[in-house]
Amino acid sequence: MGFKGTLESINLADIFQNLTMNQQTGTLRVQNRNEFKCIYFERGGIRYLSRGRHQNIRLGEMLVGRGVATQEQIDHALDYQRSTGKLLGEVFVEMQIVTQEEIDALVRFQIEEEIYELFLWDQADFEFTDGPPPPDLFDEEQQTTEVSINTSGLIMEAARRLDEWENLRKTIHSTQEVYIATPEAHQMTAAGSLDPLPARIIEFCDGSRDVDDVVADSFFSRFEVEQCLCDMLSQGHLRVAGRHDLENAIIQCKASENHVRVVKLYEKILSLAEGQAPEIRSELAEACLAIGETDKAAIHLGILAQQAAQADDEEQAVTLWERVVSLSPHNLPARQNLARISAEHGRKKEAIGQYIKIIGTHMDRNQTRNVKQACRQALEIDPGHVEIRR
Repeated sequence: MGFKGTLESINLADIFQNLTMNQQTGTLRVQNRNEFKCIYFERGGIRYLSRGRHQNIRLGEMLVGRGVATQEQIDHALDYQRSTGKLLGEVFVEMQIVTQEEIDALVRFQIEEEIYELFLWDQADFEFTDGPPPPDLFDEEQQTTEVSINTSGLIMEAARRLDEWENLRKTIHSTQEVYIATPEAHQMTAAGSLDPLPARIIEFCDGSRDVDDVVADSFFSRFEVEQCLCDMLSQGHLRVAGRHDLENAIIQCKASENHVRVVKLYEKILSLAEGQAPEIRSELAEACLAIGETDKAAIHLGILAQQAAQADDEEQAVTLWERVVSLSPHNLPARQNLARISAEHGRKKEAIGQYIKIIGTHMDRNQTRNVKQACRQALEIDPGHVEIRR
């Protein structure tokens, strides 16, 4: 039978042990905010893992990241796969890049690393569904392997990792931190004196990626990446990126049209800035618009409008609030301010127009008390307005 709940009421280890003890077959989905992972159990053993459709095990990238294969080999294998329709793992074996046993070990390792991270999700929801795996959720590459993971050893390792994570957090306080490799580190990489993992991590520590980005781009596990970063920080091979470094990285990201990373870099600069930093927030708002995050852009523009109002720059504040409502029509604080300023300058029609929008938004949200309050405010401006009275 299926079951569901929250990890606040039952821990993940107990769920795994229950599924193993009862030799159940089905899919466990664990959701943490906007992120989720699905684990398929077959007779109590873990077989597959997915982070959503098209987000399964990336064999090619993992082989390159670990120095097992070159990018040229992977590109050639991908071309051959497209022409033959074979599975990528099968092509790797046929081209003698790796053996099937090595593929199985790599898939097993990746599944285990993904599950270890789940033990950090203490406020997630979960649901177990009996039966065969959902169509297209788990890729064919995993389904051709002979991986079956016993949960007992996995749970013990996860407990050990939790202690390690606490130590790592003493050095890496946030996964939004951005690091830059020192010239000496690059020299060591060029000389080939570093192992594949630190050499690849150094390649990505260029001031444009935070820790989360390094994990995503390197195709190493989060634990591997953060452990490596801590080691290199202690050895003096990395330093924390400063504002100048981040600004240079923004120029490079804009040139490559990597707008998502531009947003993250501006957010980092804003967190480092002293005072209100309106020029940075303005750039951040524009960067948000470039990736379609209009609500986030509206929030930053609203803050800029409030700053302008506090500086007695009413004209600039009005311009910004008008832009806010054009991006986010239901932004009530912006409409309230526009209504107030219009009323103060005797522009009753404009003020009432804003209040009509405000009233409509409250009605859509079934906020009766707020509707009445907005009507009273509007009638203070124009007591005889028939539409408001109705």
